[in-house]
Amino acid sequence: MTTSHPTFSPTLTHPTSFHLSTGHSLYTHLLPQLLRTTQHSLILVTCFWASSPTSHLLSSFLRQLSAKATTSADPSSKIHIRICVSSLSALQKAFHTSSPHGTLLTPETLGLPPPDEIPGVDLRIKSIFLRPCHVLHGKYIIQDGQSVWFPSANVSWEDWGEGCIGFENGDGEGKESGLAGDLLRYWEGIWDSDGTMSISDQAQPSSVPSHSRPSPLKPAPSFSRTHLLPHPHSPYNPLHIFLPSILFPSSNTTPPPTPLNTFLLTHVSTASHSLQIYTPNLTYRPLITALEDALERGVNIRIVLPKKMMVFEQLLTAGTLSEIEVWRLQRRISKLAARRDEEMGRIGGLEVVWFDAQAVRATDEEERNVGRPLKLHLKLTIIDDSITVLGSGNMDRASWVTSQEVGVAVFSEEVAKRVVEVVRRVYG
Repeated sequence: MTTSHPTFSPTLTHPTSFHLSTGHSLYTHLLPQLLRTTQHSLILVTCFWASSPTSHLLSSFLRQLSAKATTSADPSSKIHIRICVSSLSALQKAFHTSSPHGTLLTPETLGLPPPDEIPGVDLRIKSIFLRPCHVLHGKYIIQDGQSVWFPSANVSWEDWGEGCIGFENGDGEGKESGLAGDLLRYWEGIWDSDGTMSISDQAQPSSVPSHSRPSPLKPAPSFSRTHLLPHPHSPYNPLHIFLPSILFPSSNTTPPPTPLNTFLLTHVSTASHSLQIYTPNLTYRPLITALEDALERGVNIRIVLPKKMMVFEQLLTAGTLSEIEVWRLQRRISKLAARRDEEMGRIGGLEVVWFDAQAVRATDEEERNVGRPLKLHLKLTIIDDSITVLGSGNMDRASWVTSQEVGVAVFSEEVAKRVVEVVRRVYG
C-alpha cells in the first residue's frame, strides 16, 4: 500500500441514489439490487467487520449470487467478489502483519460460506491494518467496474444513523472512465498492490445495469461533476498519535496534505455564505479554526452531531471531546460578537444541533421501517448549497491524521438541495 497522495481530476458521473438509515437497513435495501444487477464483479470495502445481522445478510447474499451464477447461460463463469476489511478485533490488530500488502483471510474468518458452498463465486478476502492504529477507514462498493456506492456504515451490529450515495458511469463508458474508474484504480493501488486480489477482465459487461429503486435523487441530474478525494495513510510516530495535545501539539495543528484534507480545508476557508456539517465527532483543531474564521467572515454554519460518541477513542487520539470543542467554539464566537462593531461586518450564525435519536424519522420514502439509530455516524459536508462531500471521513483527528479515508465531492446545487432536504427531514 502506498503512502503517497494520489490525485484524481473531476469527472462527469450520474448520481443515482441517496439513502439514510441504520447500516443494517442500508444493506437490506442495497443487496437485492446488487443481486439482480451484478454481472461480473463486486468489490466491498469496509473498516470494521463483526458478526451481526448485516454480516448474516451478506452471507445469504453470497449464496444467492452463487446460485444465480451457476444457473446462468454460462454456468462455468464465476462472479468475482472481493471483500476488504481493516478491523475485526483488538487481538487481530495486535498481531496483524506489518506488511502494507496485508493478509488474505478465509471466508470462515468473517463467518461467510466456504468455497464449496458458493461454487458460482470467486471470493477473496483481505485485511490491511498498520500498527499501532492506522486503520483503513474507507467504505465503498464497486459493481462491475461501472457503478459505485459510498456507505458510511461498517458491517457490524452498530445501530447508528448512516448514509449512502450511489453513482454510475454514463452509457457507453467503460470501467476505466468516470468516478467508478477512478475508484477502481485507487482500490487496485491499495488492496491489489501485490496482485492477490486481481479480477479478470473477461466477460466484463458492456453496459451499465439500470438502477430503478426509488431514491431522493430520482429523477436525478443526468450528470454531475464529481471528484474522488482519497486520504491515504500517513505514517506518524506512535507518540504523536497517542499524546497529541500534551507532548506534540504540532501534530494536532498540521494536517497531512492529502486530497481530502486539502479539499475540505480549502473550501471551508473560502465558503461565502453557508456550511452544513453532519459528523460523529468534531475534535480536529485546524478544521475548528477554519470554522471560526468562516464565522468571522459572516458564513452561517450548522453542525449536527451526537453526544458521547466514541469517547475513549477521541480522548486517546485527540485529547479532547466534541462537547468540549463545541463549547469552546460557541464561547469564542460569543466573545467575538460582543467586540464586533458595525464597520467590521456581521458575524455568521452558528447553530449546533445535538443528534436526538427519538426525533429521527424511522421510515424511508416508501414508508418502510428502517430502524431507529442510537447515534449519528453520517459524514456529510455541504458548502454554499452547491458542493456536497460524503464518504468515510469524520471531523476528528483520527480521520484527518492517522486513518485512511475516501470521500467524494459532488458539484451540483440540485444534488445539494435534495440531500439537505432528506437529511434534515430524517436526522434533523
